[in-house]
Amino acid sequence: MELQDYCNAISIEINACQEKLSAIKKIVEADSSGLNANIRPFIEQLDQLIGQLDRKIVKTQLRISQKEILL
Repeated sequence: MELQDYCNAISIEINACQEKLSAIKKIVEADSSGLNANIRPFIEQLDQLIGQLDRKIVKTQLRISQKEILL
């Protein structure tokens, strides 16, 4: 159960990161100074990494749940 709790905590943190990144995206998209063209690739990379982490956590939680059912 400790691993499930850890995954849940990490999932909450990842969701918070996704929300912050969404807020940053809105600010960058609203910026008309041309900076957004320089920043956008980094934001997209962060978005992809956060998505990958989220998927890995969900898979881990599923595996944990399946093992608990088998026990």
